Amino acid sequence: MQAIEKIDDANMQAVATIALVAFLGVSPFSFYQAFLGNWLAAFVNTVLVLFLGAVFVLARMRIWVKLLPYVVSAVCTILQPTLMYMTGYYAIFWMYVVTLANFYVLSPRMGVIVNTGLGLVAIPFLLSMSDLLSLSRVMVSFVLLNIVAFMLCYTLRKQKLQLYKLTIMDPLTGVGNRRILLENLSHVLKQYQRDQRPATLIIFDIDWFKKINDIHGHTVGDKILIKISQIVSDRIRAGDRLFRYGGEEFVILLENTPLENARYLAEELRVLVESSKLLPESSVTISMGVSEVDSDDNVEIWLERADAALYKAKNSGRNLVVTA
Repeated sequence: MQAIEKIDDANMQAVATIALVAFLGVSPFSFYQAFLGNWLAAFVNTVLVLFLGAVFVLARMRIWVKLLPYVVSAVCTILQPTLMYMTGYYAIFWMYVVTLANFYVLSPRMGVIVNTGLGLVAIPFLLSMSDLLSLSRVMVSFVLLNIVAFMLCYTLRKQKLQLYKLTIMDPLTGVGNRRILLENLSHVLKQYQRDQRPATLIIFDIDWFKKINDIHGHTVGDKILIKISQIVSDRIRAGDRLFRYGGEEFVILLENTPLENARYLAEELRVLVESSKLLPESSVTISMGVSEVDSDDNVEIWLERADAALYKAKNSGRNLVVTA
């Protein structure tokens, strides 16, 4: 989810940039069409300019984040052939600009669908204004532009998602890292302030982990970290999130979960880890601290309270669940 939100932010930046450039590029044509006395074309151009200005403001303010790219694409895709039929053959060149813009503000697959429709709409106009050879040249270049733009945008989008995942994932265990944990906690706290939905943290770490590393080596210790991450990930719900907080310490974020339910889950996880036989000659255990969000919390206070419960569990003999 976080990765998709980051892509949405990038889309908003692309929408704002495209809207600003188009605003500056199209504005002179409104005056030019008015100067020629082509009032209908001048009116359509003016509407487009005002629309682009509004889009730039909305994109900069992060308003309609999900809807705005589709609105921009729909309006530009509809207006481009409209201007083409109104002003003549030379308006066909704006089709290439709209084509590229569609790929940048939409997903690559949706860009192909929208641009295919744009090309089909342009064919009757081109047949009426030019010979078959000219039509072939325009359509071949249009198709090639779509292929290149699709490949470029698909690759960039995929790489952007991969790079973002690298910044939010723990490289050893594959769960979320400390950075994305703090982002998630901040988001959940804002939601709680808005609608009072319960959320609970479970902090746990592996008992005697340093001793395990000293006796069995760091390779075995790494395998235990990975295995425990898998055990927890397989048990928690799809909407719950697991993070590696640091070293052998992990955090589970449970939204829409009151303290008592979280305590039951923590106890179940504790038993699962203990019974998993991660070492041949002894059990590996975990100590856990559980804390529900409170109205006066910020990220630091909430984490500190859960961490205090964890250390109470460790100081009380380990392999325990303590609530705060």
